Formats: sequence, C-alpha cells, structure tokens
Amino acid sequence: MGGLSSLQQLFCGGCGRLEQLSDSLGRLSSLSGLDLSGCRRLNVLPNSITALGELADLSLVACKGLTALPAAIGGLGRLQQLDLSWCEHLVALPDNVSGLTSLQRLSLHGCRRLKQLPGSIGCLTALHSLDLGDCRNLVSLPVALSAVGSLSQLELRGCRRLAMSSGGIHSFLGGAVLSGHCSAKAR
Repeated sequence: MGGLSSLQQLFCGGCGRLEQLSDSLGRLSSLSGLDLSGCRRLNVLPNSITALGELADLSLVACKGLTALPAAIGGLGRLQQLDLSWCEHLVALPDNVSGLTSLQRLSLHGCRRLKQLPGSIGCLTALHSLDLGDCRNLVSLPVALSAVGSLSQLELRGCRRLAMSSGGIHSFLGGAVLSGHCSAKAR
C-alpha cells in the first residue's frame, strides 16, 4: 500500500473477509477519506493510522467485529467525521479521543454495548453533531459534554437506559424539552 502515496480516497466497504489492515496503511500520506463500512470481520485498526495526517473522514459503519479503537486514534487531528454506526461490539471510546480537535460529526448510532462516553469528549470543541441513537446500554452522558458549545445536534432516540436525573440530562440540555422519541429512565 505504501507505493500509493498520492491516494486520497480508499473505499473497502463490504469487504466481508477483511480482518485487519496492514501497518503500511500509515504510508498513505495523502489519504483524506477511508471507508471500511461493512467489513464485518475487521476487529482492529493498526496504530499506524495516526500517520494519516490528512485523514478527514473515517467510516467504520457496521464493522461488527470492532470492539475498540486504538488509543492512537487521538492523533488524527484533522479528522472531521467519524462514523462508527452499528459497530455493535464497540464497548468504549479511548480517553485520548480529545485529540480529535477538528471532529465535527461523531456517530455511534446502534453501538449497543457502549455504556458511557469518556469525559475527554468535552474537549471536542468543533463537534456539532453527536448521534447516540439506539445506544441501548448508554446509562449517562459525561458532564464535560456540556462544555461543547458548538454541539447543535444530539440524537438520543432509543437510549433506553439513559438516566434522566436532575443532575443528568435535564441540566445538560439547559432546560430544553425532550420529545417523546427519547426513551429514557426517569429517576
């Protein structure tokens, strides 16, 4: 892969037998978009992914074998969109997600094993869209998320276990009214 240093977009979506990526992925220095959607057996991303200094869009939709992101993911300072929708076995985001300073859109829709977000998500000052829809085991939102002043869209539909307490989501939303689409447990 390293000989393709001018490659800007790589689409490997639907490669159902792909289990891992070569460390040579990091040599694709011009890569701005990487789509691995539907690579159901993909279970790990190489740490060399941080060498993709131009990467702006990373799509891992329905990578059902993926249980975690490498800690090195925080090194993608130019990443603007990260789509982890339907990564049903993803249990957590690494704490150094705070390094994704350009991230504008984060989708974790359908990550049913995700229970919480790291407090470092509050450092994502460019984030304007966060989709947590159908994260059925999500029990709380970090207080630090309220520090993301740019956040204009928050999807919580189907978050059945999300606590609705006086110190929880109501204070986070600044008194905003939730629609009937948000299913949450009242305390």
